[in-house]
Amino acid sequence: MKIAIIIRRLNTFGGAQRQAIELAKTLADFGHIPTLYTFAYDPSKTHIIPKSVKVTSLSDDGYEKSRFLPYYVRLQLKEWSMAGKLALKIAPDTDILNPHGEAAFKVAAEYKRRVKNIPSVWMLNDMPTKLASFERAQAVDQSLRLGFFKKFLYGISDWIDLKFFILKQDRIAVLDNRDALWVKKYFGKDARIVRSGLHISDFEFKKRIEFPREVKILSTGIFFAHRRFEDIIRALPILAGFGIKARLNIVGSVKSDKKYAAKILSLVDQMSLQSSVSLLGEVGEDRLKAEYKDADVFVFASHMQSFGIAVFEALASGLPTVVSETSGASEILDDEKNAMIVSAKSPEKIAEAILKMRDNKGLYAELSVKGREFVEDNISWEKYSNEMLSVFNDAKASY
Repeated sequence: MKIAIIIRRLNTFGGAQRQAIELAKTLADFGHIPTLYTFAYDPSKTHIIPKSVKVTSLSDDGYEKSRFLPYYVRLQLKEWSMAGKLALKIAPDTDILNPHGEAAFKVAAEYKRRVKNIPSVWMLNDMPTKLASFERAQAVDQSLRLGFFKKFLYGISDWIDLKFFILKQDRIAVLDNRDALWVKKYFGKDARIVRSGLHISDFEFKKRIEFPREVKILSTGIFFAHRRFEDIIRALPILAGFGIKARLNIVGSVKSDKKYAAKILSLVDQMSLQSSVSLLGEVGEDRLKAEYKDADVFVFASHMQSFGIAVFEALASGLPTVVSETSGASEILDDEKNAMIVSAKSPEKIAEAILKMRDNKGLYAELSVKGREFVEDNISWEKYSNEMLSVFNDAKASY
């Protein structure tokens, strides 16, 4: 089967890029012929793409400038134009279109319109439309308000995306139950839940046995408000009140939301926790794996996160892990068996979960072992790719 895997950018590297690349690699191993199509490509940022997987990109990655149109409008118009250009680069004998994330679904719709009407399976990692994005943002920060004029503009933008692009998708895959519900609510379509993967062999298992006297807590993620790093920071003095001395390392780029990063730094200063909290910034894979190995507890406090592959990387490393109940990762984990699942936006619950690890004999060691076992049995790129193939075949059968 010839499969066009489409992703907005391959000139940066994050969870969406890894997912698309690993799917391409695994499908090639299965004997299929995947090609990665993208607006922008930088091989130095995506070195894990093997030579067996072809990459096709546009050379033009600029956004047209105009003094008369707002940036968001310019971006939408430019991406529509780029989607048409990239669609014409997709091989005409392609069997399946597989857009990933934002903008890529526009390329698939343009190919179906301009070249050939073949099945398209959209891997929706996060809801891209404006009203759904605002609903998520408001769940993180309830002080946000949407004025009538902006709501009207968002509605128009969403209607355009729905009519011209989203309704052209034959199947939609999502990472979690909440996004499946939102796809039904906003798009009127059913979605198939397909969980992302990892290579278990990439993560060295270190069995944690005794709860340490001084706890090294790790959290990871590109800085956005929904990460809720502030909840982990606020949990530190609560832990100190229980006699648990803890320090926190946070790994993740601060460039995507500098305002939120400044808020976190300000909070650390206000709470006089400079000696207990370190922002390590963006690190390489070897350094990240070293952090997983060195830490004692992993905390994933993200609110309204679609999945959270970092949770499973931590579990694979043997790290006892605290997970927010509003993350997609929590949907497949069992509280106090392979992870500690806590209420979102609650420093108190994070502290209570870590306290339980200390006070319940054997729980800390059991979480270490059972977390690794869960990942071994349930999370892999082979499983993800097989499930995506099942969706592909289902879409093809309807043609």
